[in-house]
Amino acid sequence: MHCGLFWQRIRKEFPLTEGKPAMEPSFERFGEAVKRVPRLRFETREDVGPEKIWFLNSEGTELIQLQVNGW
Repeated sequence: MHCGLFWQRIRKEFPLTEGKPAMEPSFERFGEAVKRVPRLRFETREDVGPEKIWFLNSEGTELIQLQVNGW
């Protein structure tokens, strides 16, 4: 994920960044049994960046989160 242009706009308020692995989408379904399905992922590019980026303020008390799949 490339967020350079966005970070230029918010960098004064959110100067710190951290790359994180993406979270799996989750949905609450009332009355249904919970099924866990193993996740298998293949990547073919060497330059794949983080799937989720945190932009944090200087104190680490506020953040903006961007994630590739939008969850």
